[in-house]
Amino acid sequence: SLTFWPQRFLTDEDADEVLELMKEIRQVGRRHITIMAHLGHARELKTQKVRQAIRRLQNEAKVVIRSQAPLMRGINDDAKIWSEKW
Repeated sequence: SLTFWPQRFLTDEDADEVLELMKEIRQVGRRHITIMAHLGHARELKTQKVRQAIRRLQNEAKVVIRSQAPLMRGINDDAKIWSEKW
């Protein structure tokens, strides 16, 4: 949901509760949380909402964000595009 629904971590009715739960898991359970984001192209990271969601997850909940995507001809089949993703 990171790129197609960043509001999940920003403005949804329970967004603050989700972040608080992540923080609690980290603090009380002594666990880390990793989110696997499906990012087919660097353009998905360019919107303000996505950037805000990433900052909030990393800064407030200390979440690690990883990326995966299929290799798609004509869309992301270039090393430069992959290097721009993070």
